[in-house]
Amino acid sequence: MSKRSSLLLALLLLMIGVGVGLVGGYGVSEMSRGRSLTQVVQDIATPGHKPGSPVTTAPSGQSRPVPPPDGKPVNFESSGKLPVSAGVETSSEGGFPSLAPLVEQCRPAVVSVGLYIPEEELAEYRQRMLRRMPQQHREESEIPFLGGRFIPLGSGFVVSPSGLVVTNKHVVDVTVEVGPNPTIRLVNGETYEAEIAGSDAETDVALLRVHPSEPMEYMTWADSDQTRIGDWLIAIGNPFGLESSVSLGILSARGRQLEAPPGSGGHTYDDYLQTDAAINPGNSGGPLINVNGQVVGINTAIQTAGVQSPFGAPGNIGIGFAIPSNLASWVIQKLDSHGEVERGYIGVQIPSSSVEREASSRVEGATLLFVEPDGPAAEAGLKTGDVIIRMGDHAIPDSKSLIDYLARTDVGARLDVEFIRDGKNMTATVTVAKRPPVDEIDRTLNEPKGPMDLDDILE
Repeated sequence: MSKRSSLLLALLLLMIGVGVGLVGGYGVSEMSRGRSLTQVVQDIATPGHKPGSPVTTAPSGQSRPVPPPDGKPVNFESSGKLPVSAGVETSSEGGFPSLAPLVEQCRPAVVSVGLYIPEEELAEYRQRMLRRMPQQHREESEIPFLGGRFIPLGSGFVVSPSGLVVTNKHVVDVTVEVGPNPTIRLVNGETYEAEIAGSDAETDVALLRVHPSEPMEYMTWADSDQTRIGDWLIAIGNPFGLESSVSLGILSARGRQLEAPPGSGGHTYDDYLQTDAAINPGNSGGPLINVNGQVVGINTAIQTAGVQSPFGAPGNIGIGFAIPSNLASWVIQKLDSHGEVERGYIGVQIPSSSVEREASSRVEGATLLFVEPDGPAAEAGLKTGDVIIRMGDHAIPDSKSLIDYLARTDVGARLDVEFIRDGKNMTATVTVAKRPPVDEIDRTLNEPKGPMDLDDILE
């Protein structure tokens, strides 16, 4: 097995005995003020911050949702019900702050996402699950049903008192393929059949909607850009079907790049948060929270290096990945309002971040490797080899900046573009189009006179 294969990220389908995995974690921000852990513990356990007092609260004792990049709030209505992060407290035992009060307040908003299977259909369901498994695992696999009709497949969390639930798209895809509509189960055992409000392959995010009889406990978003490497993180989810499990870690790194699973229809995404909080198959779609009880990210993937858990699926080795909350909240807002995410597109191919880093010559900006004939960029006069350095009111220092900016730009927007051609600064105006399906883009790029090599352009 090659090194690349041995480090393959397993798609988290989260079914007991089924081995593939994407997952999650939580965050703590007391350490983000530049103080040591010892100082933080002393602050919490000594006068001025006595045991049991709030670690951090928003003005008036209520946490407020952090808006997504476009400034629109993600809470969907005012019900009079406070988010679970409101008034979160910690206690100190033996000099070290306990996170038990925080966890107790957050767990009611974390759900298990799965299927509700009638008793008479369990045998048929098991056969369908076995057919999804690799041939070599079928004979040795005994898929347990945990003594009931609810089959857990992943995790999720409530983001609105009216019943909006966030999870991963790959978790929802399993429910669509092998069973009826997804079902969510709360920590108190209550179950609700869910509607799929929308999903996004690009980020592996899905939004479910349930119809509770009374307002639900819900979580709010943190500002993931403010979470620093070394901040504490907490993961709550359902690893291997073990519902409402909690693990603690830190933010290990940010800006990690993962390739989309084959056949998922997604693109390579290179801004994942990395955490060492223990996450496993079944944590997918669960929240990664900070010490204020706010969501920093959506647990989505793990790196396994071939390690197998006692359950037969890839297990935790301390390297997990989460979708940042600032991106996730923006996606959720689009799914709630439109059922899909429309992304901007100008018909160009640019190098990936890794290709840019490895290029023999480094230029500031986004180099156009290919300009689609009759596409928005071509109609604006842009050509292969041009280097975009500004779009609208945003500087474009590299390819990633251009991708991120276009992805969140409204379709139909007219943008002034500044670019370099043959050493001269030039300008143009481009009208942003809706990004077409991935397969259409791939066909265009594979046509004759397709994309050039970055080093060829820079020579």
